[in-house]
Amino acid sequence: MKPRTQPAKSNCDKDMAKAVGKRDKNKLEMEDQEATIAMKRAEKNKLGGEISKLDGEIAELQKAVLEATELRSEEKANNEVTVDDAKAGKKSIDDAIEVLKDFYSSAAFLQGPAKDRNGQSLDDAPKMSYDGDYKGKQGASKGIIGILEVIASDFERTISNTESEEKSSQGDFETFEGDAKQDIKDKGTLKGEKEDSVKAATDAITAAKDSMMDAEKLMETALEELEKVTAMCMTGEGTFAERKKQREEEIVALKGAQKILDNWKA
Repeated sequence: MKPRTQPAKSNCDKDMAKAVGKRDKNKLEMEDQEATIAMKRAEKNKLGGEISKLDGEIAELQKAVLEATELRSEEKANNEVTVDDAKAGKKSIDDAIEVLKDFYSSAAFLQGPAKDRNGQSLDDAPKMSYDGDYKGKQGASKGIIGILEVIASDFERTISNTESEEKSSQGDFETFEGDAKQDIKDKGTLKGEKEDSVKAATDAITAAKDSMMDAEKLMETALEELEKVTAMCMTGEGTFAERKKQREEEIVALKGAQKILDNWKA
């Protein structure tokens, strides 16, 4: 076979540069996509940890709100019982004080001189051990009423203090509940944003893998073109296909020669 003439050097340089350029471009593209995949995977791992942390914080806040709600409900019920009992006790004491005051101040219980059915004084009425009208043991009455008034005041104080504490506790609970729920909402929003970022990173990884596969195929093509150009420009023995065919023919010829040589030796 008559060998082809070697292509002009200018054409070889041009074709070599073009083939090398394609190879390097696609190699760089593959490296860029590999870097993107590594970066996005690291981003996903970081986001996954942050999302797990937010899940834990949200769960803790929800648990705290639930426990606080249960305690507040129990405390409110106890305060209501305390106030109701104190009001009932105070009413009983107030009623007793009123009865005693009526008893000791009523004119119906005043004692005067003995009279007959016609309203005339009875001289033979028994003499009393005291002078003037009998009005009961006024000193003792003041002591009893005073004690009852102190008890009533204690009930009133219990009612006032309990109602004040209930109002304060309810206010504190509502503030805590509002802050906690807002915190839960904010963390939920942040979690959603991070989950969207995870999805975006996953999509970016998929796209980078596809781009890397495309670049790999293009680089393989560029390498084949470079090999063909090198074969033509460096050896001048025709196209890549022709050189391949020639090598196959040479191998067959060498095998034939080896067989002849072996037969000759035998």
